[in-house]
Amino acid sequence: MGLTLLKYGVRTSTIDLKFRDYVLAEKKIRDCDVYKTSEAYWDERIKTLSGRPELPLKKGDLSEAPHYRRLSYTIETALWEKLKEICGRKKISPSMVLLAGFSEILACWSQTKCFVLTPL
Repeated sequence: MGLTLLKYGVRTSTIDLKFRDYVLAEKKIRDCDVYKTSEAYWDERIKTLSGRPELPLKKGDLSEAPHYRRLSYTIETALWEKLKEICGRKKISPSMVLLAGFSEILACWSQTKCFVLTPL
């Protein structure tokens, strides 16, 4: 973003932070009670979460190199703007709506209907 702003002649102030500052701040956060409580909660909670989707695998010769085909679709601008407007009113991100749709497609193919996805 800084380079884009410079391109348009916008001056930005510099932040004098080093990687060391980040490491020290992260350590401080990890030492606080809220972090430790949250970590303990998720350490226990993860044991109760469902696993991955059980998708069908193609039976075949494992010596063959896998072949992948990428599919894509571009949402029309007007539809995307409408989706963003609706999401804004409901205080959810369009990315999460798309992830929810993707999870519904996975559920159609998965042998297990209850699974966990992580939006990375």
